[in-house]
Amino acid sequence: MTDTQQHVAIIGAGVAGLTCAYRLTQQHPDWQVTVLEQSPHPGGNIRAVTHEGYTFDLAANGVLPAPDTLALFEEVGLSPEPAADTAKRRFIFKDGGLHALPESPVGLLRFPLLHPSEKVRVALEWWLGKAHAGEESVYGFMARHFGAGFADVFAEPFVLGVSGGDAKKTSLDALFPRMRQLEHNHGSLLKGMINMQRAAKKRAQETGQTAPKRRLMSLAGGMGTLTKTLADRLELHIRCNTGVTQIHKHQDGFRLQLQHGETLDADQVVVTAPAHAAASLVQNVSAETAGVLREIPFVDMRVLALGFDRVHVPHALDGFGFLVPDGHGVESLGVLFTSSLFRNRVPKGKVLLRVITGGKRQPDICERPFEEVLATVRRDLERSLGITAAPEMTYDIPWRRGIPQYVMGHKERVARAENALPAGLWLAGNSYHGIGVNDTITHASTLAQAMTARPRAVLS
Repeated sequence: MTDTQQHVAIIGAGVAGLTCAYRLTQQHPDWQVTVLEQSPHPGGNIRAVTHEGYTFDLAANGVLPAPDTLALFEEVGLSPEPAADTAKRRFIFKDGGLHALPESPVGLLRFPLLHPSEKVRVALEWWLGKAHAGEESVYGFMARHFGAGFADVFAEPFVLGVSGGDAKKTSLDALFPRMRQLEHNHGSLLKGMINMQRAAKKRAQETGQTAPKRRLMSLAGGMGTLTKTLADRLELHIRCNTGVTQIHKHQDGFRLQLQHGETLDADQVVVTAPAHAAASLVQNVSAETAGVLREIPFVDMRVLALGFDRVHVPHALDGFGFLVPDGHGVESLGVLFTSSLFRNRVPKGKVLLRVITGGKRQPDICERPFEEVLATVRRDLERSLGITAAPEMTYDIPWRRGIPQYVMGHKERVARAENALPAGLWLAGNSYHGIGVNDTITHASTLAQAMTARPRAVLS
C-alpha cells in the first residue's frame, strides 16, 4: 500500500456500518473498505417486510428531518415522503381512555390530565426555569422544570416511546442532549421553544419560504429502502455470512479473526455491533473497554404487526399512536397507527397496527410463547381501542437485547470505553451516542471524518 491508502474493516452492515462505509468510499476512493456482516443479508434492524399484502418496518418506521439524514437521502437518490398530517397527533392512554397530547406549550395549560395547581406550576417554568450543572434523570429534569405532577404524567411515556426504559434511571444528558442544550441557551424550556418557533418564522419571512414543518418522514417501501440502497451501492465492499470472533493488534494495525479460521488485516477497524457483542470483540485489544461496554444494559423488545379489517376497528386512528404509563391496565408499551401514517402500505379497507411490548415493563417478553403475547396484546387493544376481532394478519418481531439503556453515567462510561481503545479502533452504533436513526447516521458520518485525521500508519 502507498502512504495514502488504508484498509478499513467495518464490523456490521446495519445503518451505522453502511453509512460509515459509504462516507469513506466517497471521501477516499483509493481506500479499501470491507464491511463484514454475520447474517445472510445487510441492513441490520432497519429493514422492511411485506407480509400478506401489508408492508411495515421491523424497527424504526420513520425519522424526523435532520441535516445529515436528509443529505444522505439526497446523495443516494432517495426522496423522503412525509407522514400524514395526523402524525403530529399523539395520545397517551391513562385513566381508561386516550388523551391527545398537547401540540404546543400553550396546550399544556388545557391538558385534562394535569390538575389546576400543576398547570400553574407549568406556567411558572417561564420564570423559574434555569440551567443546571450536573447529570439528571429524565424524570428529575422534568420535575425540576415543570413540577412533579407534570413529570408523573409525561416522563415515563416519553422514555418508553424512545428506549422502553425507566425515566427515573435514564440520563437526560445522554438520551436527550438537545433538551439540555435548549436549557443552556434559554434557561426556561418554554421560553426556548417559543423563541425557536419565532426564529423559524422570521427566517421563513426573510427567505420568502414557508416555515418547515418538523414532521415524521419515511421512504417508499419503508425505512429499509435506505439500508438496501446503501448496500446496493456498497455491494462490492460487503461480505455477508462473515462473522468476526476477535480483534488483535497486529503490526501497526489490526488482525481480525473470522469464522472458519480465516483472518483479515486492516489499518483501521470500526465495530458497530451492540455494546455487549463489541465487548467480546475488543477484549484482547482493550480489556478496560470490554469491561465498560459490558456495563451498558439492554432491554428486550417485541413488536407485533397486526392487520385488521377497517370495520373491526372502532377508533378513528387519527394520529401517530399512543403510549401507556404503568398501572393503567395495559401491558403493552404503546401502539402505532402505521396505516394512518403512510399510505399504500396495506390492502384496501385494511388497518395495520404495530404493538410495542417488552422493555422495563416486560423484561421476559422474548421468552413468552407467541400465543400468550398475542392474547395479552388483544386484551390491551380491546381496552384501549375497543377492538374485539381477531387480527387477520400477524407478524412477530422479537428483539432480544433490542435497545440499549442510557442509564445515569452513560456518557462518562462511553468516554472511558472510547479513550481506552488504541488509535484506529472505533465504536459506532446506537449503543453510544444516540439511539435513533438520525443520531446513528450523524455519528457514523462524523466518525468517517475522524478516521481521515488518524495518522496513516499502514500495514506493510
